[in-house]
Amino acid sequence: MVCLNCCICPLKTCQTKEKMCDLKPFRDEWRLTVKLLHSWKQTTSYGGDTLECVLGDKIQASCKRSQMNRVQRYLRVGEWKVIDTVKITGVGVGQYRPTTQQYKMTIIGDTSITPSDYRNDNHFLNRANYEEIANGKLKPPFSNWYIETDIMGQVTKHGAVAMVQAKGNDTKRVHFRLRDTSGHEVTCCLWGKYAAQFETVKEANDESIICLIRFAKISEYRGEKQITNAFDASLVFLSPTMEEAIDFRQKMLNDPLPLAILDQSNEKKIITKVAQDWDEVDVRCISEILQSFELLTIDHINENSSGDVSTPSNKRKEDECDQMDMTSTSKKLCTNIIKKEKTKTD
Repeated sequence: MVCLNCCICPLKTCQTKEKMCDLKPFRDEWRLTVKLLHSWKQTTSYGGDTLECVLGDKIQASCKRSQMNRVQRYLRVGEWKVIDTVKITGVGVGQYRPTTQQYKMTIIGDTSITPSDYRNDNHFLNRANYEEIANGKLKPPFSNWYIETDIMGQVTKHGAVAMVQAKGNDTKRVHFRLRDTSGHEVTCCLWGKYAAQFETVKEANDESIICLIRFAKISEYRGEKQITNAFDASLVFLSPTMEEAIDFRQKMLNDPLPLAILDQSNEKKIITKVAQDWDEVDVRCISEILQSFELLTIDHINENSSGDVSTPSNKRKEDECDQMDMTSTSKKLCTNIIKKEKTKTD
C-alpha cells in the first residue's frame, strides 16, 4: 500500500502541500489533489441517502443527496481532480470502513472540483496477506468494525451459483477459494450481483481465472476467516488486465506447486485423498484376508452342529445372521458355508 503521507497536492499554484495524514477537523480550507477510485450510493437510518467515495490515496469521502448530481458529474472514477474546501469529520458510527483513516472528507456546497494536470495510473491496491488473514493479524481496531481490503488470487474449488433466501429475499450466492503464489488459500463467499459474475466462469470451465476483490470485507464464518463483499461497496474483477494482475498471473504460471487435491495433516506429511467411488476400488474377498479366522469359525460351527441333537431355531437364526455379517461387507460372495442338520430317525 502507498503511504498516506505521500499523497500531496503537486500543483505549482499551491502555496502549501497538504498531506492526507495532516487532515484535521479544525478547519475547512483544505486543497487536495485526489483520484476517485470507487463510489457507490448508500442509504442509512442515521445519514439518509449519501454518495460514498474512496479517493486515492485511500481516504473516504461522502456527500449528501443534494450534492450527488454535481459530484457525479465532475468527479469520475479514474480521474485526478483538485478539491477545495471540504469538511473533515470522523468516520462516523457505521461498521464498515473502506480505509484505515480515522477521518473522512465531506463534500459540501462550498466545495469546488476542478481538473488536475497531475497524472498517475496507480490503482492504490491494498492487497491483503493470506497468512495475516488466517491468523487474525489483519483485523480492525474494534471488534464491531469491518476494515475493507483488496485481495487477489487464483480461483479454486469453485462451487455453483445458487439462489438462496437472505433476509426474506431471493439472492444469488457463490462459494469458492482464492489461492496466492505461495499456495495459501482463503475461503470466499459473494452475494447478489457479485455472485452472478461467476456464472460465466462456471460455463467457461477455466481453471486459471484470476480474481481481484476490492474493498472486500474480512469476516468469520464457523470459526474460519472468510472474504465477502461489503454490500455495494465492493468491486469484483475477473481476469483483470491491470499490471499487478498480469504480474500475479505470471507468478502463478511459474509456480512449481502441484494443483492436485491433497490433504496436509502436518508440515512433514502429505496424504492423498482416497477415492470415494467403491466401484473403482480393487475389492478382495474376505476369505483371502482372514483365512485363519474363517477356519476357526467353520470349526466352531462344525462342533456345534455335530451330534444327535437338532439345532434350535433361534440358534439357526443367529448363525444365519453371523454368516450374513461375514459376507455383507464384501461385494463378492467369498465363502459359502453350507450347514446340513442331522435329523433323528424313528
